[in-house]
Amino acid sequence: MASIILPMLIVYLWRLSKSNYLPYVIGFMILIGGILLLQPDAGQITAFACASTIILWRAIENPKWQYITLIILTLYVFTSWIYIDHLAPVPYVEQIIFLVADMGSMLLILGVGALLLLVYPFFITWKKDILGLYFLMTILVTFFGHFPMPIMGYGISPIIGYLIAMTATQKIKMAQTN
Repeated sequence: MASIILPMLIVYLWRLSKSNYLPYVIGFMILIGGILLLQPDAGQITAFACASTIILWRAIENPKWQYITLIILTLYVFTSWIYIDHLAPVPYVEQIIFLVADMGSMLLILGVGALLLLVYPFFITWKKDILGLYFLMTILVTFFGHFPMPIMGYGISPIIGYLIAMTATQKIKMAQTN
């Protein structure tokens, strides 16, 4: 569920941060981070916290509040990595990249390259690379723990979230050019 909702929330919170609703944005991000902390996927909260930090860092002018929100989101991430899910990883979900690596180094290079190509449009089309950072972090955390690989390996929800994010990126690009 988080794979579908978080890209939409990131875009929505970014838009709110551009208006006079910054206290609500801070509250929502702390609330969403707390909800994500309750689920066992440390990868999702890490990716969301990174994107949220960039949004807040750009929107908040007071350095004191910048550091307070950074500390809160960092505590969420550290807590999620300390109290990690105790379920055994499923190889075709959490370790799909390593399954590709077992097939050969050339396939590993092609697989990682294909994943990076998925993130590329976010960095090239939208000057605010927040969604790109979110997806890049969801890919990178899989190398450090037993976290599901987005887009490949488990279900349709990450694909729906990716398509929603891509659509939002295109709408923002069109709005910026008009």
